[in-house]
Amino acid sequence: MSEQQARPPRSEHFTRGAAVFRTMFPGSDPNAPLAAPEAIQRDWGALVIEAGMADVWSRPGLSLRNRSLITVAALTALHRPAQLRAHALGALRNGLSRRQLSEIVMHVAGYAGFPVGVEGMRVLRAAFDSAPELDPAEVVDTSGPALADLPEDRSERARAVLSVLLPRRNRAPLPVPDEISPDWGRWVAATAFGDLWARPGLSLREHSRVVLSVLTVLHLPEELRLHTGVARTLGISRAEIGEQIMHLALYGGFPVAAEAMRVARAVFDAEDGGEAP
Repeated sequence: MSEQQARPPRSEHFTRGAAVFRTMFPGSDPNAPLAAPEAIQRDWGALVIEAGMADVWSRPGLSLRNRSLITVAALTALHRPAQLRAHALGALRNGLSRRQLSEIVMHVAGYAGFPVGVEGMRVLRAAFDSAPELDPAEVVDTSGPALADLPEDRSERARAVLSVLLPRRNRAPLPVPDEISPDWGRWVAATAFGDLWARPGLSLREHSRVVLSVLTVLHLPEELRLHTGVARTLGISRAEIGEQIMHLALYGGFPVAAEAMRVARAVFDAEDGGEAP
């Protein structure tokens, strides 16, 4: 009996995950051995497909497009170039455009560091060059609030963006301490909100999903608390926020996701108590 014949058949669980895998990575075989010690190779491959693709990617709480969006953001922030390259191509098949992927990486740079953004852009360029035929038309997300015509001045633009993200505040506060240097708060606001959040290449909800992804996988609970409130202000549902955190457990790990769930619960409880996001 050959080794192939001796192997037990794949489960229905595996088959369900393999269908999603083939949609995103049509040139790859989900049954192909992954790089792992031979003694555990088959079990490792089954875990990746079943726990990842069948259990999480197949869940209906987020579209495949949004799952790709948050995965690309997380892999960029975590500096995982090989996985980022594969998922960039999968994201194109799931409905994101080349421009939108580039906007995701650009926004990640502000929250995970510019060196990470530089490397992410290199990975995207290589991925795009490897598949010139994969260049889908851009589909714009029209859900949620949008920005009106914005001022040319960066500081004024930042204030206009913050007035949408944090509408219940009397003035546009900066979510950073400015005691260290008067210039620090102004620069962060102008760059984060005047330059990045104001970019029209992604919707405000998409910008929010990107930021939540970075803050989740980098384990930054205080900033995550603020931006979970922003996500709620923009109309991202509690269920979607929970789904996003669950999805990111695949890439950031269970402990990081468990902490993000605690943060989300605290924000939702405060919201139920009438507190502003």
